[in-house]
Amino acid sequence: MDDETTDDTMDDETTDDTMAATPPAPVTVHIVAHTHWDREWYDSFQGFRLKLVPALDALFGILETEPGYRFTLDGQTAMIDDYLAVRPERAGDFRRYCADGRLAVGPWTTLIDEFLVSGETIVRNLELGRKRAADFGEPMPVAYLPDMFGHTAQMPQILTAAGLDRTVLWRGVPRAVDNTFFRWRALDGSEILVAYLVNSYSNAVALPLDPETLLERARALIDEQAPFSPPGHVLAMNGTDHWPPQSGLADAVEKANALDDDIALQLGDLPGYFDATTPLLDRDSLPVVEGELRSGARSNVLMGVTSTRTDLKRIQARAERILERYAEPLLALTGGRDEHELANIAWQRLILNAAHDSVCSCSSDETMLAVEHRYREAATIAAGLRDEATKTLSENIDDPRLSAAGGRDGGVLVWNPSPFARSEVLEVEVPVDDDAENVALEAADGTRVQGVVTSRAHSLLHEAELSADQLMSIVPIARTREFGDVFINTVDIDTSAADGAGEASGGTVVVRLLADTRMRGHLDVELLKRKTVELAREYPAARFRFEIVRPSTAHVLVRSPEVAPLGWQTLVPVATRATPEAPPLADANWLDNGRVRVDIADDGTFSVTTPDGLRADGCGHLVDSGDAGDTYNYSPPDTDRVVDAPESVEVEVVEATPLRGRIRVRRRYRIPAALTADETARSDDLVDLEVAMTLALDSDSETVDVDVEFDNCARDHRLRVEIGLPRQATSSHADVAFGVVERGLDAEGSKYELPLPTWPAKRFADAGGLAALFDQTTEYEITGDGTQLALTLVRSTGFLSRAEPALRPNPAGPTLAVEHAQSIGTQRLRFGILVHSGDWREGNVAEAADRFAHPLTVRTRRSDGTGERTLPAAGAPFDLDIGTHPILSSLRRNDDEIELRFVNASDTDIEPCITPTREYAAHVGIRDSVAWRSTLSSWQIATVAWLAP
Repeated sequence: MDDETTDDTMDDETTDDTMAATPPAPVTVHIVAHTHWDREWYDSFQGFRLKLVPALDALFGILETEPGYRFTLDGQTAMIDDYLAVRPERAGDFRRYCADGRLAVGPWTTLIDEFLVSGETIVRNLELGRKRAADFGEPMPVAYLPDMFGHTAQMPQILTAAGLDRTVLWRGVPRAVDNTFFRWRALDGSEILVAYLVNSYSNAVALPLDPETLLERARALIDEQAPFSPPGHVLAMNGTDHWPPQSGLADAVEKANALDDDIALQLGDLPGYFDATTPLLDRDSLPVVEGELRSGARSNVLMGVTSTRTDLKRIQARAERILERYAEPLLALTGGRDEHELANIAWQRLILNAAHDSVCSCSSDETMLAVEHRYREAATIAAGLRDEATKTLSENIDDPRLSAAGGRDGGVLVWNPSPFARSEVLEVEVPVDDDAENVALEAADGTRVQGVVTSRAHSLLHEAELSADQLMSIVPIARTREFGDVFINTVDIDTSAADGAGEASGGTVVVRLLADTRMRGHLDVELLKRKTVELAREYPAARFRFEIVRPSTAHVLVRSPEVAPLGWQTLVPVATRATPEAPPLADANWLDNGRVRVDIADDGTFSVTTPDGLRADGCGHLVDSGDAGDTYNYSPPDTDRVVDAPESVEVEVVEATPLRGRIRVRRRYRIPAALTADETARSDDLVDLEVAMTLALDSDSETVDVDVEFDNCARDHRLRVEIGLPRQATSSHADVAFGVVERGLDAEGSKYELPLPTWPAKRFADAGGLAALFDQTTEYEITGDGTQLALTLVRSTGFLSRAEPALRPNPAGPTLAVEHAQSIGTQRLRFGILVHSGDWREGNVAEAADRFAHPLTVRTRRSDGTGERTLPAAGAPFDLDIGTHPILSSLRRNDDEIELRFVNASDTDIEPCITPTREYAAHVGIRDSVAWRSTLSSWQIATVAWLAP
């Protein structure tokens, strides 16, 4: 009995000891096989595709022969299409392996830079990527952001709106995050769960295939990530830039797992990693990061890409701006569907260029030439669609005033691209009688606004007198109706001054060619040539006087009547003798419209003063310094030489009218030509740098328009313009994709990238009671202990990457010479200065920025077009009530819907109401034209759609 008791006790004790000694569950190492594929970078797109094709050929071979293998295609679908263009027969293989869950594709089209593209470009990139991935299977339900140079504040909202609640990223994570997982919160409060790639997307590249050695590597990965990772799980990213898949890895994993019970190697994917780890997380205890991720504490964010090749960023911004805010909205207004595919082609060009190495301009010269070409293609398509849609809109407007005038030219169509009513100074070309002293324009409601004629185009463009023989030799070689920059539209022949037909004829035959800058109607050129030759034979002795005549026109400055949000207004010119009574806005060294005064100092800088006493001094101060950095980062040379005093200054009044004043300030500087041969200092060789800065001020405007243009003839330098702030700033606000963020005067960095507080801004940067307004992404910095705002005009460098620049003592890419990045030649930056009280909201900065970047569209129109005449002379597509600070992102025709996207930029909840107007709904065929109402929180993005045939 005792023995049995002892045995029982021993058994119990043995059981307890055994339970206590039970080893913990093995640590799972989640191996995600992938490749990070820069579509173009230090090599061209075609150069990298030559590597892509064999890499994916090898991938399909591994998937076929190794059943346990899985692969992630870098979160982007562009590489699939690039491959299928060469191997179209492989489309079925993509579908098969995606269906099996062994190949993860999407959700992006390309892996973007989030600060250099527009918010709408981010949305379209994701939209098209998910759509394309769905052609092969289910898009990867994890937003993969592995190599972006920081992350924009509204990305969590963009992703959650697309149904994505998990993401993986690397750069930009602040030092305060001490966990692989954290919650990332957008400006509106939207949250997404983030898995931080502690040691980049390459921490498990080139895993050894020997099982013992593979286990050693796995233990090192566990030790490396243990301080961050959730218990029992480690993420191992098996790939890197342009890395081919590893054959034999699945077999090596299986053999290694048989050797060690403490480690479980698992070939999987990112959704599987989240599925395994998310249940282990206490979400409430995870770190929370709000807004943008631009810290250099854990990895470099390469902030200097904002100021690399600024000339390309200007072309990019123009293409985005025309497509998003002009072409697509105007197509939506006109009901256009046929042009949809052309718009898609323009978007394709922009989205391919949105890839981070492309848009950041940190690539080879050959690559950047291709990038520029795609931008120009997109801009050409967008501008053509805009012009055609404006013409269509014009032809669909019923204006009795023009019809009563017999269909003559002269009406001016004005369209407003903003989500709020606007009025501004326009420069229009209208027909006038030769004896008209001045011109007024009459609005649809009869209101007249007085114009100022700035120039006239005379009706006689060209005349020549020819003999019949000369006429017969010249006419047959004519090919088109085009003559210089005009088109022949009508021909009028007058033989009344000829003496008669036949051999005895004499006198003069007048051939009057009526021309215009636009091609109107049909003209049979071949028939006209035959008639002209017959005329020469009929009057062989006559002289033939050719006159090319166009309607007399005048260029007129006029302040438009108010135009409704996204609406139009038709103005008709009326001859008048009246002139504006107000004094001119410009004199020898000042601009003044009663709202803003600009005074130019002897050194070419200027001050901006408002009637309530706010004043910004030292504006336009130019500072040139050396740059020993690369396309990724600015870095000063060991011995710098700063030039900020001009050798000479010239001030010229360019325009002085009651509606607009313009003054041009020319300054000449002597700056070092380049760095020294050892690149430690600036050279003693000097070159002339001439900078023309044109200041413009319109009547009733509170913004000073500044246009800086110069011929960059120096290398290895940075040129910035400084603007004095009305009051000392402790932070700045800047416009980013779908939002505005606040930034301190310092940045967070590390030994890998020193903290340099230069920041990107899309439409404005605001600090100390002054806003700088932009029409392209611009780099800025708050300097002088918060007293100045510095904007980068150009940053010239000759290397894609340097090995050890002073502010980033490590390479960011290959040390490749890039002459194009020196930005030699004409450079330009246009910006506005708005001095205001209060913060950016109180100063209506967002509205001013929208006006600055998106001027009203103007088109001279006819009343005899082919349209249906269903729209009034003044109107709008919607009755809009969307708050005091709306930011418009898109108005487009999206298949069978009219879609409007905007952001509530106010600091409170709003209840917007949007109703299609009766005329517009009838014109485009909107079904169920009812009001859209909702409640939007601060910074919430709203997408509203109505069905249309």
